[in-house]
Amino acid sequence: MTMNARILRYDPESGGDAFYSTYEVPYEDGMTLLDLLRDIYEQQDPTLCFRSSCGIGKCGSCAVTLNDREVLSCREVLNEGERQLVVEPLRNFPVVKDLVVDRERFDRGLSSYIVWAASEHICDRLVPPRNPCGPAQSDCIECLACEAACPVMTEIAGQYLGPALIAGLAGMRLLSRLPSSAPDSPLVNSAFCCLQCERCTAACPTDLPLGESLLGEKQDLTEADKLPESLGRLSLTISRTGNILGEQNEMRLVWAEDQGHRAGQHAGEMAEIIYYVGCVSSLYPSTYRVPQAFARILDAAGVRYHLMGEEELCCGYPLLLNGQMEEARGLASRNTQAVRDSGVNKIVTTCPSCYHTLRVVYPRIVDDAEELEVVHATEYLLELLAQKKLPLRESISATVTYHDPCDLGRKSGVYDAPRRVVAALSPEIALMEMEDHRERALCCGGGGNVETFRPELTEAISWRRVDQAVGTGAGILATACPQCERVLRQGVRKRGISLRVADVVELVAESLEDSANSTGSK
Repeated sequence: MTMNARILRYDPESGGDAFYSTYEVPYEDGMTLLDLLRDIYEQQDPTLCFRSSCGIGKCGSCAVTLNDREVLSCREVLNEGERQLVVEPLRNFPVVKDLVVDRERFDRGLSSYIVWAASEHICDRLVPPRNPCGPAQSDCIECLACEAACPVMTEIAGQYLGPALIAGLAGMRLLSRLPSSAPDSPLVNSAFCCLQCERCTAACPTDLPLGESLLGEKQDLTEADKLPESLGRLSLTISRTGNILGEQNEMRLVWAEDQGHRAGQHAGEMAEIIYYVGCVSSLYPSTYRVPQAFARILDAAGVRYHLMGEEELCCGYPLLLNGQMEEARGLASRNTQAVRDSGVNKIVTTCPSCYHTLRVVYPRIVDDAEELEVVHATEYLLELLAQKKLPLRESISATVTYHDPCDLGRKSGVYDAPRRVVAALSPEIALMEMEDHRERALCCGGGGNVETFRPELTEAISWRRVDQAVGTGAGILATACPQCERVLRQGVRKRGISLRVADVVELVAESLEDSANSTGSK
């Protein structure tokens, strides 16, 4: 049995264009990608260039891209069922030759900061401390797979330190201590360009919690009074008003006025769930359609639900992204108390950021928050469908592609529920996956408060995702996040593309029988 390997070849010094060379390689059980590359070099083509050193996954030198995944070639055991291999150099780096990339940007950056800090006596410890409870940044093998996977690096590599460098410096708590005279000091604030999309973590072959390192560095920078002005204004707005737009918090139920929904109606009747709407759906008119659709679904299913209204505050996630843990803890405590006061224990939210914060973060920072049951709307819709509580119309036909929100997918592990809900609407629905999906899905660009700090970066990243959606040939770009929907719709509109962007709950609401149009409230 043989494997077919297509390898991208490119030699900048030759002046020619990049091209693919194809090789047939005998397969042996347990062979790695590095074994395959060495076989090609030794038996077929001694001009092929690739890096390798230790051969046991400790040095990180052999990182390449295999079938669109960042891998260590010495660790990647080939599957005999995967006969077609496409091997390319790491993205986001200049190519030296073939599979060898130029690491100078990272190597020079890390060494220059460390040497400067040592000469100025800024840092007493130049080796990050090890964490006895789990992976530490000192376990980083500097393979740079994280930087190849980072969507921000793709757009602004020269203006962004990058996840590997930021995480490396974070281990030494160095960035927050650098004065303006440090090398490339304007790049310090580039830590706030991080989308917190966790694509770097998903790509890391040693499973380092890079996202946590990046978030910790933001916290250090904020404590050192280095929070960018625009993000400082966002934090102040949330602290003053309880929401991200600075609106009166009483405005949180404006979306429900046309449907007659009011918080606290039928107060004598115990609600089954709290619908936690979130800032984006509550206050952006362009996303009112999401809570309106979900309310219609709940009414059709006969679910008694409670809307917190002005008692609902921002979940605190934007403050966490700004590195402001204590401020976020205050909002978390107040929201948790409001939920307890309602007497309802089950929370359903259409916002993945709220979902992740309420389900994962709150139990870490607020007492008794682990007692709350938090469910995303798509998971709850699956429950309703399984109980046959949703009266759906006869089959509808559509081609749909689904965008995985970062906070719902990579951060919370919810990949199947949205897809299963879409598929359940009709056997005539074709679900087409984008080139990057599930744990490798590209961010929409709207995460990490980056839209506030660098709106042009959000736009560039959203366009890249829109292009992937268009490439599927689908007529509908579905997602399960109001923020993703809003950002992707803006990208579609600005590109002048004919593609509908909709939340999964909207698709479900549109599939309800006409008899389900009546509105009630709870």
